[in-house]
Amino acid sequence: MSVARTVLVVEDDPALRRLLASALTRDGHDVVAITDGRSCIAWLQAARDEGRVPALVLTDLRMPGGGLEFITRICRGLPGVPVLLMTAFGDSASHAGARLAGVRQVFDKPLDVDLLRARVAELVAA
Repeated sequence: MSVARTVLVVEDDPALRRLLASALTRDGHDVVAITDGRSCIAWLQAARDEGRVPALVLTDLRMPGGGLEFITRICRGLPGVPVLLMTAFGDSASHAGARLAGVRQVFDKPLDVDLLRARVAELVAA
């Protein structure tokens, strides 16, 4: 798996996780689909131990092991790696907290998958 093209998709909804993983794979990304925040942290720790870093993290806000603390940990633990956030609870406090944590962009659900795919491509290519 090419580390430079690896996109982590962290989403607890199975249908959305499959949709995003499929779309991003078709776009040429190596996708690692993860179901919750704890599994994401474990994957990142194992990858870091092997000297690997993903190109981008796309994550839900509200899911098991998620939340702003999780987002902050991801952003601080992966300096320079873009983090995109998806949320069905897109209130101004969540958006502001995410941006303060270091999230590049927040996408409110329901998602415009084409817009999301374009943003992922732009950030991975940068």
